[in-house]
Amino acid sequence: MKISYLRNIDQYIGACIIYIFSLFKKNDKTQSIENVINEEKLSILVIKYFGFGSILLTSLSLNAVKKKYPNSTITLLTLEQNEEISNLLSSIDNVEIVNINHPLTFITTYVNVIFRIRTKYKINLVIDLEFLTNFSAISSFLICFNKKILSIGFHSPIKARNTIYTHNISFDHSRHITKIFLKVFSIINVDNEGFNYLVTKQDLIKSIDHESINKFKIKGINDQKKIYICVNINAAKLCLNRRWPKSYFIDLVNELLNNDNIKIILIGDKSEVNYVNEFVKKIYKLENLENLCGKLSIKQLIGVLYYTDLFITNDSGPLHLAVLLDMPTVSFFGPETPYIYGPNGDQHTVFYQDIFCSPCINIYNSKFSSCTNNICLKQIEPKTVINKIFEKYGPDLNNNLKKTNI
Repeated sequence: MKISYLRNIDQYIGACIIYIFSLFKKNDKTQSIENVINEEKLSILVIKYFGFGSILLTSLSLNAVKKKYPNSTITLLTLEQNEEISNLLSSIDNVEIVNINHPLTFITTYVNVIFRIRTKYKINLVIDLEFLTNFSAISSFLICFNKKILSIGFHSPIKARNTIYTHNISFDHSRHITKIFLKVFSIINVDNEGFNYLVTKQDLIKSIDHESINKFKIKGINDQKKIYICVNINAAKLCLNRRWPKSYFIDLVNELLNNDNIKIILIGDKSEVNYVNEFVKKIYKLENLENLCGKLSIKQLIGVLYYTDLFITNDSGPLHLAVLLDMPTVSFFGPETPYIYGPNGDQHTVFYQDIFCSPCINIYNSKFSSCTNNICLKQIEPKTVINKIFEKYGPDLNNNLKKTNI
């Protein structure tokens, strides 16, 4: 099903369902979290349907939960397209998925998964990490209905949605998204001391299938004399205006390939193959370019990122993979703000103009923008990006960029 179709269902039909549910929901807002965390075993259901990158960033808080409560069980309820990455994360014990490819498939998998969660897992805490969607609130209601289960969700302008949860969390726009997620889990006394990036990085590295990576014949990827740069010219289907202009990427890649020591690797999923193939036609030195768009599984993508030296990308899920792998990145933001979702640290170069209309996507518009002229990204000129890269890493890039952790 198309995301725009799902948005409309969530906004209109979902809101009606939530209102009806709120009439039957009599949450005791005074229920104590302490009663739950003092249970012999803490069994948490985390709901995060949308966002490949968000699930990665959520894992940092889940690592902290596991450190605080080593005997706890964490079950993730998500969409089918997030199953592979979710199964790689050691902080998640069980993954339950919903398939939204077709209406009938959606209804079947959704009913089955709600029934299975209610009967198979002894859940005593539901944490809804979707920001303001009615769909996730409906799921929380159905799982908790007629059971003594505490539920936590973000505070919404829609009062009926707030009644679904026993506890509401304020969305703090002044914090990075990783800290916003951690704030949610602070309600069960999880703090910054358990916030461990290394655990997620180790999970990702363990998943790499080295033989599978080698089959793509990326010649000399371990050659210390060459710089391998992975480039992602794509963005999530939810918001294609996150793309830095294709013509700008063409100028950037052609300029980088003027250096014979640089090899470019292109990535993307199967839906982006045509877009990337058109891009390749404009590149002059194809002998130093490898197009892997549509060819990589999640595990293979992790391997490619791990073995390359720099990642240049739009605001997208693979950016968060690269950050958690601790590799240098260059990223472009505009419709979304890097202050909440961007990478932090000196090895990350973020381009963001912060113009009058930016950011135009946020939690209150379901991360949807109808903008067809993303001047926020068009104002970031290729020459500026090229100069910044060479200024930061030197003309040959080699001495300051080559990885030492492989």
